[in-house]
Amino acid sequence: ISVVGTGIGGNCLLHDGWGVSVKNRFERDVLNIPGVRYVCVMIGINDIGGAQADISDELIAGYKELIEAAHAKGIKVYACTLTPVKGNFYYSELHEKIRKTVNEFIFSADSGFDGVIDMSNAICREDDPEQMKDEYTCGDYLHPGAKGYEAMGKEAYYTLTEIWEAAAKAAEEENKR
Repeated sequence: ISVVGTGIGGNCLLHDGWGVSVKNRFERDVLNIPGVRYVCVMIGINDIGGAQADISDELIAGYKELIEAAHAKGIKVYACTLTPVKGNFYYSELHEKIRKTVNEFIFSADSGFDGVIDMSNAICREDDPEQMKDEYTCGDYLHPGAKGYEAMGKEAYYTLTEIWEAAAKAAEEENKR
């Protein structure tokens, strides 16, 4: 499996502003890439950081659009949970409520995602899951540092390996029938 990284720092799911939004570049960056079979989606924290009201429903609708478009092309979609931001200026009760609502949707059976990579749990504090571990932040409690990205990379690797091994085993069992 080859990996193509099309993440853009400061990007949003719903609107342009800090670059072209994921909704407006998904076709170009994912759907039109030959041979793509899987996409990992980790987007929304910048939308939340700029929110003045609860945008949970808009984010969830945006995710559903991406899922529908990817599935129409036979591409499986794996969601990455949104990571904690307590300690950063993005953090507020409203923003945390949105983040938790979106993460609950991501984990829900009816989300439409083909799997979940729990980035939030991979880097959060055990005693305060709304905040990134000190050793994982770059210092601003929004962006991971090198150790944080390493922990996230390991979480993605192990989660996807489990998902794909289970799928291969199920396919093998199906072929035996």
